[in-house]
Amino acid sequence: MLDSSNKRIRGLTPLLIAAAIFLIDQISKLAVLEYMGRNGHQEQIDIIGSWLRLEFVTNSGAAFGIFQDKTLFFTIVAIIAIPVLIIFHNNIPAENALARNCVGLLLGGTLGNLVDRIRLGYVIDFIGAGVGNLRWPTFNIADSAFVVGVAILAFYFATSSGKPESESAS
Repeated sequence: MLDSSNKRIRGLTPLLIAAAIFLIDQISKLAVLEYMGRNGHQEQIDIIGSWLRLEFVTNSGAAFGIFQDKTLFFTIVAIIAIPVLIIFHNNIPAENALARNCVGLLLGGTLGNLVDRIRLGYVIDFIGAGVGNLRWPTFNIADSAFVVGVAILAFYFATSSGKPESESAS
């Protein structure tokens, strides 16, 4: 009984991660839009000197501002990616919590930016990092979740034998 309960919880965890990422992303973007965007008067708020800051930027491209003015393309890609991610999630063994949870990061990030594209026609980015000419492109919570999910999955699949964790330990 406990084992099936644990499997159910493990199965839901990626979806809870996706929901949390989505909610945090949307709430943070709404706050930035309200206080720094259309009606806001603040262009930049320094968090750690000018190295880490909040700034309102609209992005009609992909994560970190690449491929600008491709909103329709990325909207279609996201709409296709969501069921693909769900199918991928459902085919990952329940024992492989790391890969399944990374899919939750990918799903939450994809949904967060998709909602912006549909609702606004662009994505709200607001986290700036770097100083002077050494600045990272402005990004958001959804971008961060997506990139972290891809990086961990890539590392995992590059370093694992592809077997579930319980089999590779024996």
